[in-house]
Amino acid sequence: MKIPLVASGGIADGRGLAAALALGAEGVNMGTRFCATTEAPIHQDIKDALIAAGERDTNLIFRTLHNTGRVLKNAVPDEVVALERRPGGCEFKDIHPLVAGARGRASLEIDDGQGLSHGL
Repeated sequence: MKIPLVASGGIADGRGLAAALALGAEGVNMGTRFCATTEAPIHQDIKDALIAAGERDTNLIFRTLHNTGRVLKNAVPDEVVALERRPGGCEFKDIHPLVAGARGRASLEIDDGQGLSHGL
């Protein structure tokens, strides 16, 4: 049985695709990069923020849950990071109210592609 390997996260251009293929991936999953296209049905302000953002404009959340995600800095991921850094860490039930519903969508709008996309 052969299981295909699909690389995901931080791939935003042909160089990233070529690197993933050279490392043995059979394909890639590019999410954020396609958000920054003229065809994407996303508000232009979000596209502009995505293009303008660099790596230092992001937070890594869910690290203590072993499901790390990179998101654009704003109040929601700042709260998540603070909870994860408290002594004893946290469980998902502690973070859930912050990342569910509208607040969750706000925190997860933009992720790994920051700094890799330079135009629509």
